[in-house]
Amino acid sequence: MERKTYDRRIKIVLVVSILFNVLFASLTTYFSLENNQMQDQIVDLSSSYNQLVLSMKSLEQQLNITMSQLDYYKKLAESNSSLNSLNSFEGRLIGSAIIPIVAVKEIQNLFQTEYEGVVIYADVELYEGSGRILVNTATKMGVDIQTSLKTASQVAEKLTNVSLSSIDILLTVKAEEDVEIVDGQSAGAALTTALIAALTNRKIREAVFITGVINSDASIGAVSGISYKALAAAKNGSKVFLVPKGQGTVTVYEPKVRQIFPGTTITVYERKVIDLGEYLSKNGYSVDVVEVETMKEVLQIFLD
Repeated sequence: MERKTYDRRIKIVLVVSILFNVLFASLTTYFSLENNQMQDQIVDLSSSYNQLVLSMKSLEQQLNITMSQLDYYKKLAESNSSLNSLNSFEGRLIGSAIIPIVAVKEIQNLFQTEYEGVVIYADVELYEGSGRILVNTATKMGVDIQTSLKTASQVAEKLTNVSLSSIDILLTVKAEEDVEIVDGQSAGAALTTALIAALTNRKIREAVFITGVINSDASIGAVSGISYKALAAAKNGSKVFLVPKGQGTVTVYEPKVRQIFPGTTITVYERKVIDLGEYLSKNGYSVDVVEVETMKEVLQIFLD
């Protein structure tokens, strides 16, 4: 009797031991899989974090460069302020044109600097004169706008076969508010368009905006702050937005919610390149974004 009882106890112990081992193995496998998933998620998060760090470093470098440029431009604009009160045009007015310019303005907050697109207007007037190029602007655009206007005049001469040696150019930049313009060179293509319109007595089409540097060979150069400028143009009634060749896309950071372990999630931002027209559409605007490479393409779209 005792032998049977002993054997029964041994069998029970063996069964319990087997069940325990099976349960332990199952739990080990489960937690191993969960651990692997968590490790994969951590790797993904680490990759996203590294991308954000690199992007932040790049933005910080750009901001530092921009701030140093702004300080220089402010001093230069102040030293040349006497040239900006221009009342010396005695020649006959022979042509004029007004064109919108999209730019990026600086907004200083308590702890950081932010940027926003803005639309200002360039009034180009041509007078009988001696080939002077003068700028009258209340906005702080510095030497960039003057350099762009000089290049624009050279390109306008080539494309129209009209000499500007006996014509004075007066550029008046108008804005609804006193703004700090970060990049004056991006107005080059717009200024060239206005100059040619004034020289040839052609009309500038409404609801067409452009951003782009003007190069001496009449090509359109790349600019920065495309997304800011595109939104500003759209808010001000743009239906067609011209951008330099290759800049019809914009980089955005989309929020993604990820589970790092059961019951806990975090939000990460994934870098994504999308079409500029799609970006504007997501912000509630319908704008035809057109890439242009030369001033001839620009004029075909811009001028009646």
